[in-house]
Amino acid sequence: MAEDNQFGFYRDIQLNNGALVVTGITGGGGSGTSGTSGAAGTSGTNGTSGTAGTSGTSPGGGGFVSGSHFNYTMTPNRSYNLAYTGVYEQNGLEANSIWAFPFTPGRNITISALTFDAFTSNADGEIKLLAYTNNDVTGVPGSLVIESSVISVASTGMKQYNVSYTFSAGTTYWLAIAVNATGNVQGRGISQYSAFPFGVPNSGGSSTIYTLARSYTLSWPTIPSTFTLNDLQGARIPEVRFIAA
Repeated sequence: MAEDNQFGFYRDIQLNNGALVVTGITGGGGSGTSGTSGAAGTSGTNGTSGTAGTSGTSPGGGGFVSGSHFNYTMTPNRSYNLAYTGVYEQNGLEANSIWAFPFTPGRNITISALTFDAFTSNADGEIKLLAYTNNDVTGVPGSLVIESSVISVASTGMKQYNVSYTFSAGTTYWLAIAVNATGNVQGRGISQYSAFPFGVPNSGGSSTIYTLARSYTLSWPTIPSTFTLNDLQGARIPEVRFIAA
């Protein structure tokens, strides 16, 4: 009996993945040893880098950059002014003066004309429609970039000067109107409450908010190439319009 049990204990023998496994029919048989692990696989190669994206184009008919005016698509052959609301008033211009008012377009704007709506006739009255760059140091008009021919206001109605010019997005400019020595030019204006404010007096106790810059440094019909500031005002501004190209 002892011999039979001895041989029966080793009766079930098999190979399991190259390891010897012995199972007895009586009692708990011991487990065979585990096989050795396979060698680690090699690491995969790195993927190639993606290509850099292209830079965006400058604002034109599409997107816009920071600007105080015209952050929207403009319609060709439509007139635009610098008013923030529809409020307007009649405006009188002094003799031998230049009135200028700033704007910063939010997109590139190409114009085909500047216009002014004269309300009263003046047989000897003359005007010029102008545009200036901005003097970034002093914050007033800088260099003259558009100067119309002499325009008579001997009759009422819309006065127009045809000119092609592009105002660049994010750059400050000044639209302006100059009047000859006769003066007394009346036309459509924009209330100071609808005009772009660009500062207040340094002294206290004033309710003034600057909306225009004026110069009396001219000898009609010559307009100086650089604007000379004589005063800043918080008042209605003349409505000089432009026509979008």
